[in-house]
Amino acid sequence: MNQIFYDSKTECWHHYETGRMFGQSQLKAGTEHSFSFSIQQQDERLGPLVGILTSGTPKGKLYGDFTRFAAIQAALQRQGGISFVFSPYGLQEEHIEGYVWLSEKRWYKCRFPYPDVVYNRVPYRKHEQRPETKQAIEQLINRDIPLFNPCFFPKWESYQAFSANEALRPYLLETKLLQTEEDLWHMLHSHKEIYVKQSEAAKGKHIFSLRFTRDNLVLQKDLQGEYIQSVSYIWDFLSKQQKPYIAQRAIAPDMQNGRKYDLRVAVHAASRTFHISGIGVRLAKKGHIVTHVPHGGEIIVQEKLHRPVRYDIIEMLAEQCGQSLCSHFGRVREFSLDIGVDESGHYYIFEANSKPMVFDEPHIHTETLHNLLAVFTAEAGFSKLMP
Repeated sequence: MNQIFYDSKTECWHHYETGRMFGQSQLKAGTEHSFSFSIQQQDERLGPLVGILTSGTPKGKLYGDFTRFAAIQAALQRQGGISFVFSPYGLQEEHIEGYVWLSEKRWYKCRFPYPDVVYNRVPYRKHEQRPETKQAIEQLINRDIPLFNPCFFPKWESYQAFSANEALRPYLLETKLLQTEEDLWHMLHSHKEIYVKQSEAAKGKHIFSLRFTRDNLVLQKDLQGEYIQSVSYIWDFLSKQQKPYIAQRAIAPDMQNGRKYDLRVAVHAASRTFHISGIGVRLAKKGHIVTHVPHGGEIIVQEKLHRPVRYDIIEMLAEQCGQSLCSHFGRVREFSLDIGVDESGHYYIFEANSKPMVFDEPHIHTETLHNLLAVFTAEAGFSKLMP
């Protein structure tokens, strides 16, 4: 592998030979440096140079999962690439100000050329809606830089995208955007039990179930028990919310030792198709409606499930969902699926996530990182990273 050098005095990158391309900039020859990286060369290009877009403040504070960012840089550097983290405030006319993770395990502020590819990891929906974030994404795309995972997936839009795909319809639950009290009545009378979710929420937040008993309407939240309510009361609450809610038909879930569970599927693009990077199992706390670990859920291995995982079906769902998400949202290259299983063993897609969290299972974490690096390579136009 080659070496590339950064001189903190001049804030410039150099290479032994002049004329090499690093990101969108042509380097001058030089060896004066504050630190260096090993880097692969393909024709006249050095890299790939990967920009990780997060959010921040005008004063330089950055948000996001920096433990994950450091792991990406360490893995990428072992294979001859470089990544850096930046916010919209780091974009300048000819360069980007960002941070690189050094081998001595510290972050260092540098000036970087515009990169070969950008990985969108803006951590919050409200940050992604900010004008400076939208402007930064537009500026990067206008420079013909591949930027993948362009936005969060609102639940209602994901459902619409999947509904347009005939292959996915048998795996969808009837879902309705709640715009009137009549919409809520319709879903309850049609299904007797539904889940009501904020369309833009994540991690098991802003969700509750509604079900009819003989004479009552019962509302359940995991952390707050059950309450008897009226449809009018529920609609009065929903109509005052600033963000939209959806209603989704509930299933009679398959149970594992008296507890509901679902499958978390990590998916990455590879050669114009989508493949599974790992499947995790999340087991709900007894009596709870969501399986998320922060809400009392538990991680178990697939081998403990009484019903074997159907990889053939999940592979098909991963491919079809990936194609549908690309058609609706653009350049999607990484996502995860939450898949429920009913008491007959049928699979249903609960939702898709554009910015999946790190999987706690070590083997899934390793495989997702490996496949993410492959996405970087393909999107950047490099043939292959070093083994």
